[in-house]
Amino acid sequence: MTARPAPEADEYVVAHVKEALAEDPRLHELALDVTVRGGRVFVAGHVATRARRDAVSAVLADACPGRDVANETTVEEVAEPAGEERLQ
Repeated sequence: MTARPAPEADEYVVAHVKEALAEDPRLHELALDVTVRGGRVFVAGHVATRARRDAVSAVLADACPGRDVANETTVEEVAEPAGEERLQ
């Protein structure tokens, strides 16, 4: 009988996913929350565009092969200011 490798501890999974989100050139995202609950990996927070949200899903898939993952990020588009800002 071959011994199966022990699953990674949740803390290591969280650290690995955070590192992947921070280092991926599509994101360089440091402000997202990563948790593991019931063996499932969750990423939550706000991103600026739909493309960045899609990139989060891609990074999750690459960083967590074979794991159940959930991208719970929301797109929070930031509007440009309506006019000039005056400093007093």
